[in-house]
Amino acid sequence: WQQRVLQYSVERGGDHAVPSMAVVIQSMVNALASGVAYSIHPVTGRSFYVAVNALPGLAAPLVDGHVTPDSYVVQIGTDQRPVWIRRRTLANKAQRLIVTNDGLRYDAMPESTQSKSSLSDEQLFELGAMAKKIEQALGHPVDLEWAIDAHQLWVLQARPITGVRPSSE
Repeated sequence: WQQRVLQYSVERGGDHAVPSMAVVIQSMVNALASGVAYSIHPVTGRSFYVAVNALPGLAAPLVDGHVTPDSYVVQIGTDQRPVWIRRRTLANKAQRLIVTNDGLRYDAMPESTQSKSSLSDEQLFELGAMAKKIEQALGHPVDLEWAIDAHQLWVLQARPITGVRPSSE
């Protein structure tokens, strides 16, 4: 409701001086794994790599910077399809954030799974392909927040990658 915003709305919106409010209602995904994927390598800009950070459960601890995720680099072929996993760096994961009937809570990971990969090769390939499809649809490299539940991959948010130029070198 700042003056400059209202003035812009009047100038651009014609007779709709008061903007409508958007309300987004999104279901909570009971994530088995979640994280962030970049449709180009976020450091080098290499357009034939999709970088993925993942952890078991919900990604809030990753997004907040409180945990070290598993990190992967998926190589993409000339047909924009994943061809192989170029790098896989697994973190030790002592706990995960999960959805319960009483809300969110941290759950201890069994010792036998703490150093296992958060994602299968199939899931990594699906993420790589999805990142490239979204990049193509939007016309620019993207940073995706995603989650995988017991049934499917969910793309929760896609933003443009800024500060890194795509490179084929």
